[in-house]
Amino acid sequence: MKTSLLLLPALILSACAPAPRETSPTVPSPDSARTDPARTETAPATLPRANFDSGFSPVTALAELDESRVQTVIHVRAGVRGGSGTAEAPFGSVTAAAPRLLALLGAGTPVKLQIGPGVYREDLSGFLRLKESTETVQNTPLILEGDPEGGTVFSGSVPFEAEWRPAQNDETLWSAEWPHAWEPDPGPWVATFGHPEIRDETARREALSVNGEMMRLRAIEKWAWHQPGGAPGADAGGRPLGRVNPGYMRFEGFVTDSVSDFLREPGDFTVITHPDAPEALRGRIFVRRAPGEGPPENVEIPLMRHRDAPLMRIAFKNNLVLRNLTFTHANSGYLSAALLIADSANVLIEDVRFIENVNTGLSMQRSEQVILRRVSALRNGQKGIGIGSTRDLLLEDSETSYNNVRGHWTDFRRWDPAGIKLGNVHRVEFRRHTAIGNYGGGVWWDVYCTDMLVDRSLLYGNGRLGVEMELAAPNGGNWEIRNSIVARNTGAGVFISMAANTRVLNNVIAHNGGGELEAEISRGQIVFKVRKHQVKGPRSAAEWELVTLRDNLMYAEEGQHFITFLRRNIEPAEQIPFVLDVLDADHNRYVSDIPEAGFHLIDLSRGDLNQWRATIAVRRPDTPQEMNSVRESGPAPDLAALAEILGTPWDAEKINAWHTLRDSGHFALDQFGL
Repeated sequence: MKTSLLLLPALILSACAPAPRETSPTVPSPDSARTDPARTETAPATLPRANFDSGFSPVTALAELDESRVQTVIHVRAGVRGGSGTAEAPFGSVTAAAPRLLALLGAGTPVKLQIGPGVYREDLSGFLRLKESTETVQNTPLILEGDPEGGTVFSGSVPFEAEWRPAQNDETLWSAEWPHAWEPDPGPWVATFGHPEIRDETARREALSVNGEMMRLRAIEKWAWHQPGGAPGADAGGRPLGRVNPGYMRFEGFVTDSVSDFLREPGDFTVITHPDAPEALRGRIFVRRAPGEGPPENVEIPLMRHRDAPLMRIAFKNNLVLRNLTFTHANSGYLSAALLIADSANVLIEDVRFIENVNTGLSMQRSEQVILRRVSALRNGQKGIGIGSTRDLLLEDSETSYNNVRGHWTDFRRWDPAGIKLGNVHRVEFRRHTAIGNYGGGVWWDVYCTDMLVDRSLLYGNGRLGVEMELAAPNGGNWEIRNSIVARNTGAGVFISMAANTRVLNNVIAHNGGGELEAEISRGQIVFKVRKHQVKGPRSAAEWELVTLRDNLMYAEEGQHFITFLRRNIEPAEQIPFVLDVLDADHNRYVSDIPEAGFHLIDLSRGDLNQWRATIAVRRPDTPQEMNSVRESGPAPDLAALAEILGTPWDAEKINAWHTLRDSGHFALDQFGL
C-alpha cells in the first residue's frame, strides 16, 4: 500500500539583511580580562561565519584497525548449502560460518567474514558473546563486511504464509489466522519509577510488512498497568517497591467489537488474541486494504524470539569492523536493539543501516574507541541509536531521522525516544550529523555526559527538542555545539538543562518552539532549565561554571522567543541568576519581524534586548553582556544558503519531504524521501 502526496515546492526563504538595531544601554565597559576560545570581534551582521573552529576536539584516543593485517577471508552467501567458506563454496549462513570463525580467532588469525548479498533471517543474539573466551579471541581483529551495493540484509522478519479472506462483510477488510499471543510490554521503567507507562500501540510488539512496506498497528485490545498496593516507591530496605511487589499489564476489554469500524485507513492492522474475544475474532489478524488491492501479498512479520534479545549481539570483542550491512525488522525489546555491541574497544561501524526495526536500531554499551561513519538509523520504532557508558566516540556523516515511529502513535516522546540518545558517555564528537523529523528529540545528551561536541550538523523538524543537554554531573559537562543549523523543532532548538560549562557558538537557531508538545518547554530558540535542589545537576553558579553564547544567528517567528527559561519547577528569583552569573554572551544576531519576540527576564516576563542586557547588568555590573549583539527586524534566513556557508549537511529533497509530511497531516512511511 502506497500513499502518494504531491511534494510541496521548495521553501522560499529570504536572506537576513541588516535592519534597524536596538542601541546598547549605558553600562560599564566589558571585562577584557575574561577570555574564551570563542571570543571574537566578528560583526554580528556577517554571522554565521565560515571555517569557524573553537579548537575544542574532545576525542583523542582513536586508532583505526590496520585492515591490511586481515588476510584470511571466510565467504558467506545466503541460501547456499554444504559450503566450506571459500569464494567458490561459501557457507550458507553466518551461523554455519561461526565455528570456523571462532577457531581462527582462537588461533590469533585476523579474519574477514565476507557476507554476500541476500536476506539473512538468523537469530544471532548469541553470535559473538565472548565474555568467557580467551583474550586471543577477544583481541584478534575481525571484519564483518557485506555487499558494497547494500544488498546484505539481516532481517528479523519471516514470511507469513496465511489464508486471507474478507471479514465482517467488508470487501477491503481482510483477515487471517494469527499464530502468536504476545502480551503488551509496558516498558522497563513503570514498575520502578511509576512512569512512564508504555501503552496501547506502542506497548504492542506486533508488526507487519506488506510488499516491503510497514503497516500501522492499531490496538483494539485495551490494557493498563496495574500496581498492587499503590504507586511504586521504596520499602524499608530501600529497594524499589516495583521489584518487591511487581505490577503487571491488566486486560480491560476491547475498544469496539466492530473491527470494520475500527480500522479505517488503508494500511491499518490489528490483532486479537485475548481469550475473552468472540470466537470469530479470537486469534486473528485484520488488515485494511485500499479498494481494488485485494488480499495482502508478500507478507512478513518481525518475530519476537526473546523478550529483549537483539537480532545480533557482539560482546567483549575488540578490534572490530562492521561494514556494508543492513539491519531491519528486528523485534527487540526496549532495553535492546537490532544490533547490540557491548564491552568492546576499537570498533568501526561504517556504511551500516538500521531501517524500520520495531524498537531501537543500534545500541552501544560500555565500549570505547568507537567510530560510526556514514551510519543511518531511519524510521525505527523507538530510538535510532542508543549509547551508554561509552567513551571516545566519533560520529561522522551519519544520520538518525524519522525514528520513534511507534512512540508517535501514542505520543510517547519524552522519557527515552530520540534520533540518538547518549547517557554517561565521555569524549564524543558529532561531525556533519543529520537528524530530521524524529518523533522525539533530535540529539539527546542524558545524564553524566562530559566533553561533548556537535559540529556542522543539521537538527531539523524534530518532534521535541533539537539538541538536549541534560543533567551533567556537578563540575562536569564541557559541552559545545557549533557551526550547526537547529531549526523547526517542535520544542526548543537548544535545551540546556543543568549543564556545566556549555558553549553555543556560530550556529543558526531558527523557527524552534512552534508546537504545543510540552507546555512546560517555553517557545525559545535557547531554553535553560534550572532546578536549585536538583541532586544530579548544578546547584549553584559555581557548578554551572560558564555558559557561552556567541556568534549565533537566531530567528524567532510569531509566538517564539530567543532565550527563555523552563516554565515549570523553578523559582525565578533564586534560580535564573545561576545562569546570569556565569553567562558569556556577545556578538549574537537576533532577528525577527515580530516585535514581541524577546527574552525571559528574572520574573519570567518578556523583555527586549536592552532589558535583557540590563537584567544581566543588575547581577554583574562589572561584566556586561551582549554589548555587541544586535536585534534586527527582518525576514527568515535562507537556511540552505547558510548550510553551505557552515558546511552543514543539507538535502533539499529530504527537507521538502518533511514539509510535505507536516503540512499534509498524513502519516505515510513512503513520504520521507529516504
